[in-house]
Amino acid sequence: MKYSTLPRIKAMLALIFAGRIPGMLKLLLGMFLICPILCAQQTNTPPEMNQQTAQMLLQRMDQLEATVRELRAALAQATAAIPRSTPAEAAPLSQPEPEPQVERAASEGMDLNKTLLRIRGFSDVTLHGSNLKGDTTSFSLGQVDLFVTSDVSEKLKFLSEIVFEAGRDNSFGVDVERLLLTYSFGD
Repeated sequence: MKYSTLPRIKAMLALIFAGRIPGMLKLLLGMFLICPILCAQQTNTPPEMNQQTAQMLLQRMDQLEATVRELRAALAQATAAIPRSTPAEAAPLSQPEPEPQVERAASEGMDLNKTLLRIRGFSDVTLHGSNLKGDTTSFSLGQVDLFVTSDVSEKLKFLSEIVFEAGRDNSFGVDVERLLLTYSFGD
């Protein structure tokens, strides 16, 4: 037997007959003790499948397998119909013409991978606690510093430091601590 409830039942009956447990609690404890017995009686047998449902599923599986075979045959025919070029013919096609320098310079300024906006920051959280009467234990948020940087282009860079401070009356102040815009001259 998976659950040994006989000792528990004997102990509960002794308490009930001794008059130490109130009426509603007796009912709850009795239900609690019977739950393991009911769990042990459950079976894990799967529900029986209808013969018609099983036959329908087998037909559907056969149809899908036939469709896969047809698609594989069509793919094989399509790849066989494509002419294969020799490596000597492919070499002249892979050499692109040189692009003018003006177009490359314009595209570098607008490259989205280089002009990402990066935001990093830190904050301090403090726990205030005391054992004095009437004083509450609580957390408080100090300053929140955000560092925002971006490389707008190869020559232009941007950095800022923004500080958010919480006051005692739950009001927030915003200070721009640092703002730096750098442009580097030269080639």
